[in-house]
Amino acid sequence: MKPPVFYFGGKRKIAPELWKRFGKPNVYIEPFVGMAATLLARPVDAFPKTYRETVNDRDALVANFFRSAKLAPELVLEHAVDPPMEIELRARWTHINKHRGGLRHRLLDLEFCDPQTAGWFLYCYANFIRPAAASAEPKALKPSTRASGVLSPNARDGAWGYFAALKERLANVRICCGDYMGILTDAEVKVSGRQSVCALIDPPYRKNAKMYADGADAFDYDALIKRCIELGEMENVRVALCGYSDDYDMPDDWRIEEWAETQGGVETIWFSPGCKNPKVSHFWENYSAPPDDVEEYANASPTLDTLAGLFSIIRRDEEAV
Repeated sequence: MKPPVFYFGGKRKIAPELWKRFGKPNVYIEPFVGMAATLLARPVDAFPKTYRETVNDRDALVANFFRSAKLAPELVLEHAVDPPMEIELRARWTHINKHRGGLRHRLLDLEFCDPQTAGWFLYCYANFIRPAAASAEPKALKPSTRASGVLSPNARDGAWGYFAALKERLANVRICCGDYMGILTDAEVKVSGRQSVCALIDPPYRKNAKMYADGADAFDYDALIKRCIELGEMENVRVALCGYSDDYDMPDDWRIEEWAETQGGVETIWFSPGCKNPKVSHFWENYSAPPDDVEEYANASPTLDTLAGLFSIIRRDEEAV
């Protein structure tokens, strides 16, 4: 299932590889969920008989969007499907950003959601030019020439069906809005010996952190890395940590895969020792699938050459031997 809208830093293109490494976890955790591209890309054969999924985002607009899509999807769409107008983008973004803090407080009530704000959030992100996640001020407030995601011209006719499917997909997903450590506790990853836990850790990248609402200074990367290493040492836990190639210095037994080159650096994922190691011949499976949304991929940075990436993996495997 596709994410509802293009979102800065999403992992939609690499999601199939992530699920090959994760397998069929009984517990899936995503502390920085964004538009949930990886969660929504979970293959139908990657669900064991018993499982739970927990996602979190400190941004109240993101948490409210998914809670509203889960509880009142029809109202979300009703407030999102309006013509792209610059004055509407400015007014709606100013309003929802101004009330972000109050919304976070109201979300402490598990029965609360604000579908109007969720619809306006979707409207803005679908029509912005290159929106930045959790940014107080996008790079441009005039409408894009082509809406993205579920509001794009190609997808809009099926938007009602999409939201119905999204509601069903989120039915049993726990949606949290707090500090990421709250869902990485020992209690959250405690399972029986025959079960597994997978955690996708996709925090604000160090070089891009200044565009987030709290800024780089508000994020403790040392605490995050320490916890990732602790989780990676647990026998039943598989961790995938995302960042640029020079962001982290992880233990030697973590596998490193570089998958895309951007203006900020080389997109990289560090896989803990417990992650599955698929055959090299299947590593890039589905990676070159044609894009569904022209603007989304036109705005995205170019990826590394497939063969170069494949040969780099082979070299690392040979060195490991």
